Amino acid sequence: MKPTVGSVVKLPKLKSEDYNESNDIARTLAEKTRSLRLYALKTAPDAFASSYEDEVQRDLTHTLDRLGTHNAAHFFAVDRAIDPWAEKRHNEFFAELFSAKFVGSMVIVGPLARESFSAKKGPLSVGADRDSTRGKEPSSEPSHYILNGTFVDPEARRSGFGRRLIEAALATGQEDASNRGYDFLCTVLVDSENVAAQALYEKAGFSVSGEEKYVQRPRAQMGESKSAEGVAIKLELRRALAAESKAL
Repeated sequence: MKPTVGSVVKLPKLKSEDYNESNDIARTLAEKTRSLRLYALKTAPDAFASSYEDEVQRDLTHTLDRLGTHNAAHFFAVDRAIDPWAEKRHNEFFAELFSAKFVGSMVIVGPLARESFSAKKGPLSVGADRDSTRGKEPSSEPSHYILNGTFVDPEARRSGFGRRLIEAALATGQEDASNRGYDFLCTVLVDSENVAAQALYEKAGFSVSGEEKYVQRPRAQMGESKSAEGVAIKLELRRALAAESKAL
């Protein structure tokens, strides 16, 4: 049954030292994130370069590291209305979030050097690098961000969650780029056979800018026993820095 009410939530960042299994909030968040990730890899194996067989072998520490990546913002679609997070109700927010069912996810990572991103390297591992624009004066080059890990539970599709996840992530990236004094550029990679995902991004304003070959890990759910070569379509969206921001 499709949810009639739901929310897209941007996770607030914890302190870097809190991303460990001893922290109740971080551990529960990692458990729910990992569970959704594994479910996504089982349910939509054709949408990811990774595979369930690979990911299931990674422990909770791996998920905690991903959540703690300093320049990554994580978004989740949940099956109930949740008020936006505010610092004064930190624990209440997470209690409310954890009582909901996670039905979708997306990550935006950046800013990153444009040339550092490829279909052969996960963006969160790239995202662990230091901010390549920090300490530099604004230039004509845009601030570059990457969308990754997009998934919506099949039972929750056609409820607008995919569009809302994309809009929320783009708004966060554009605000960050604007605060730095840069135009905003966002890239996403979609498997060439995933025409539905490509259409969704194009509706959001992305345009095809190229393609790249990559190695697809074998996916048992699709009857694969060996790695195979795949083709990723690269889509990009660029938004100019607002005139009022340039004038500041």
